[in-house]
Amino acid sequence: MNGEEYLISGDFNAHSQRWSHIDGDSRGKQLQEFIAENHIFLLNNSDFPLTFEHNSRQGWPDLTMVSSHSLAAICEFYVLEEETYSDH
Repeated sequence: MNGEEYLISGDFNAHSQRWSHIDGDSRGKQLQEFIAENHIFLLNNSDFPLTFEHNSRQGWPDLTMVSSHSLAAICEFYVLEEETYSDH
């Protein structure tokens, strides 16, 4: 994957403190390792509104990442705040 341009976005059901989940899980750890090993940039950041809040759980189940070669092409990235009535 190194040297290629790509954008990856989806609901990974991977919990990690890096993307604002209180507790991590094994999928979150695996995804963090994949991100680090492949020099991928996570576009979500702590300034964005949370897209999931239920009881005491919260975070961003939907993540967007790009390769280092694609990062320069990203002009703007943000999370919409309006309600979509979707589970994603």
